Amino acid sequence: MADPGSQSLLRQAAERAESGDFAQAAELAQQILSRNGADAEALFLLGRSLAMLDRNDEAITVLEKTTKVWPDDLEALNLLGHLLFHSERHEEAKATFARCLGLDPNHVEAMRQMANLTLGSDQANALSLFKQAYALAPDHADLLFDYAWAVMYAAGDTDSGATLFRRWFEFTGGTADRGSIALQALNYASNQNPETVARLHREWAAQHADPLGQAANFHEHDFSTDRPLHVGLLSADFCRHPVGRFALTLCHHLDRSRFELFVYANRK
Repeated sequence: MADPGSQSLLRQAAERAESGDFAQAAELAQQILSRNGADAEALFLLGRSLAMLDRNDEAITVLEKTTKVWPDDLEALNLLGHLLFHSERHEEAKATFARCLGLDPNHVEAMRQMANLTLGSDQANALSLFKQAYALAPDHADLLFDYAWAVMYAAGDTDSGATLFRRWFEFTGGTADRGSIALQALNYASNQNPETVARLHREWAAQHADPLGQAANFHEHDFSTDRPLHVGLLSADFCRHPVGRFALTLCHHLDRSRFELFVYANRK
């Protein structure tokens, strides 16, 4: 028979999680587990709350326990797989998503992430998984982006990849970095329409770039001409990439008496 006190705590924890108070939800879930360490609902709620608090290593440990108690729970397996994937524990992530697909062969998220995980080792199967998942969930924006990237950059099918990226732009809510990648990809395709590409650039700039300029206070800017000019370089490609090589050459040849240089890489 269920412990009435634990059930009350579980309801409170679920309510706190629903309201976004994941710290309190985690604390309440831990109180339940102090009474019964195998309470699957409390374990899952704790794992989910820890994940939302970016305490991923702890969340993984808890969710591994959850999936032992609840071996057939797709929600717990899916969350565990995602956390393992983003923690770069790829072999464990593949095993977890394989369990998802064993329970539900049409589990879209498991298909998507399994495709991402195997794209470098089994491209044909990965692209097949993307295609199947996209047929099941054509309105899944993250899936469509991953599929487009795989077709464009992994398979090298620039025209098909560009077509998928153009479909991705039909969704709202895409992040600025993903939009930048998609816009760049359109320039590689032979089936592009210059007017469409220009329109998409303007729309994306209006949403993500223009507000940055509007927020700047140029009234306080030093417009004097007898000082060095500040030059800033920003890229995610300061690595073994043409951008990185060109930037390094530029840095070596700038006249430091005329330019003050700063470089910012928005990646690890």
